[in-house]
Amino acid sequence: MSEAIVGSCTTDANPDHWFTEIPNGGHQPTMIQRILPQIQYAIDTCKKCPKKDDCLAEGMKQENITNGIWGGMLAGDRMRLSNERGENLTMYRHEKNAAYALADKIKPFLKE
Repeated sequence: MSEAIVGSCTTDANPDHWFTEIPNGGHQPTMIQRILPQIQYAIDTCKKCPKKDDCLAEGMKQENITNGIWGGMLAGDRMRLSNERGENLTMYRHEKNAAYALADKIKPFLKE
């Protein structure tokens, strides 16, 4: 069993930003615009975190791959990375499709 990673997100006043929920599962432009500041905040905070690499490794695990922002990466982007690495993770098709779709819709609005 691994020790808990204590990074910038765990001490942040808004830890829910790393697991932003999308009401009604919608991906409409207005919904994206509403959650974008939270997601941008989380990713920007990750960029400066000294535990970013450890966090990403944790986020690549089967139990975490389809949820949240880990190591500054959205779930859909982590799943793509997993595929590129040839890892054989089991995911429900609807989870996979939803994570890919959300990442694809959000990425054009994120600042590098």
